[in-house]
Amino acid sequence: ERQLRNLGYQCLDRERVKYDIYNLEIADMYKDGVLYFVKIGTPQKLGYVFDQSIAALKYLVENQRNIPLIGGTTTKPHTMCVVLFLDRASRIERLGEVRSLIMLMKAEEWRKRVENAWFNACIALRHIN
Repeated sequence: ERQLRNLGYQCLDRERVKYDIYNLEIADMYKDGVLYFVKIGTPQKLGYVFDQSIAALKYLVENQRNIPLIGGTTTKPHTMCVVLFLDRASRIERLGEVRSLIMLMKAEEWRKRVENAWFNACIALRHIN
């Protein structure tokens, strides 16, 4: 976490905002207008990151795109990026190579919602094996 802060990221994974009756985690990290949603695991178990991001998107839309940052300031992000650290025996280069239909459907629905709300959508794949 300290290394990320030294690179200019704000770690938001422990920060919560009140949304409806829930305590919502807006994102894992923020830097330069980009909200990052980072998850590690197998493709079959990573679909929930898109649900988390959609909940954050709803919060952003209802709050004129403002999010609270550490230190009491607010900002208006322009991009939402899901970063998936895949735990797989074989590497993949494109999300379409994932053999999880549910995750692919969630990713496509997420992209549409993000872009319809006038945010840029980004999905980054990384490997841990």
